[in-house]
Amino acid sequence: MRSRFDEDMALLHRELTRMGGLCEEAIALSAKALDGDRALAGKVPALEAEIDQAERDIESLCLKLLLRLWRETCGRCRRH
Repeated sequence: MRSRFDEDMALLHRELTRMGGLCEEAIALSAKALDGDRALAGKVPALEAEIDQAERDIESLCLKLLLRLWRETCGRCRRH
């Protein structure tokens, strides 16, 4: 059980890091667009959609992790 939890935590870390990178990229593109490079502004909505999906995926993973911990804790309580 613990190794699966550790794997999921590592996945969560990777996904959070990836989403952070997407956010950095969207902010950089937006800043450049404000400086006059309007062509870059068109790339931001696609990044926003990818960020939104990453947020939903991360939320789902967090809920699964919490549920797994809750089940494990309840199982321990029942045995004692």
